[in-house]
Amino acid sequence: MKLTLKLDTFFVVSSLLAGVTALFLHGMGPDHSRLRVPSGSSTKTFELHLQSLALSQNTRVKPQEKVFLRATFDGNKVMELGKNDSWSLNPGEEIPLDFKIDIDSRWVKDDQLEFKLELMAENWFTTTLVRCAQVSKELSVYNRGYKCFIPGEPTPLLSYRLSEKGAPIPKSLPVASN
Repeated sequence: MKLTLKLDTFFVVSSLLAGVTALFLHGMGPDHSRLRVPSGSSTKTFELHLQSLALSQNTRVKPQEKVFLRATFDGNKVMELGKNDSWSLNPGEEIPLDFKIDIDSRWVKDDQLEFKLELMAENWFTTTLVRCAQVSKELSVYNRGYKCFIPGEPTPLLSYRLSEKGAPIPKSLPVASN
């Protein structure tokens, strides 16, 4: 009888310890609450489509040999496009880009996306030639195009589009500029 009581106590204590350990380890596991989509929120995914880079024929900007684009999202998520295969930018030339960047849903806050695009030149130092900062509100509602101008220039330096991923380019887009 003493042996049965000791075995019963052992199994009860072992089961309690296993249960507490399982609960503890489950609490340390991945937070699955971030994976849920709140009811009523959009499950759309978005992309930024960098379309073209161009300099006007009559620009006052000097030709640039090694330029690339830097895109910054959520304040610190940086992507450098064309850095390894930099472009030459000359007056009267247009460079078709056709880069598509998937927008991480964590970068979208209150149905808006804040981002910055910079045209960088790499010589002795890496310098910012042009900065286009944007806050795109009502992201889930609009498919829109943007044009970034160098102050005083007649044509846009950079053309890009923000839309639901895979959405076709409409014949006319609402256009915002910097």
